[in-house]
Amino acid sequence: MNICLSKKITPNVCSSTQLYLLRYVKPSYIVDNEPTDESLQLREDRLPPEEYLSFFQSTSSVLPERYQDFIKLMKQKEFTMAKTSGIMHINSEDVESQVNVPRRLIEIKDCNRPHYGLYFCSEKEEDVIEAKTMLLFLAEFELTRSITSC
Repeated sequence: MNICLSKKITPNVCSSTQLYLLRYVKPSYIVDNEPTDESLQLREDRLPPEEYLSFFQSTSSVLPERYQDFIKLMKQKEFTMAKTSGIMHINSEDVESQVNVPRRLIEIKDCNRPHYGLYFCSEKEEDVIEAKTMLLFLAEFELTRSITSC
């Protein structure tokens, strides 16, 4: 897990630019048509273990088009989205300004646009749980079956 050692802004940190970021949510992480906190869990069983959560940027101005952008990008990457999966959408500026008060819990970095990484800035379980709870509260979510072209 990444630890933010400094609050200093680095060139690849998205601190003042509003980004529309989307994340795939697999069916097993959806309960009652909502994403669970597992949808924001780092997969530590990977080699190497994940250090950040992957999100992808959309430059569209309206939300339905952002979902379509994301679906197109996943198809280009030859990633098959299950019909019972979902897409999580966050506004980076809103998320960073609300989750990081009163202390910095997350950081969003450019990981080769349109790919962005959301890093947890603490290894303390209570900090990660707090960040995930806020992220789930602030995120918009749509089931892929309700997006017409999926």
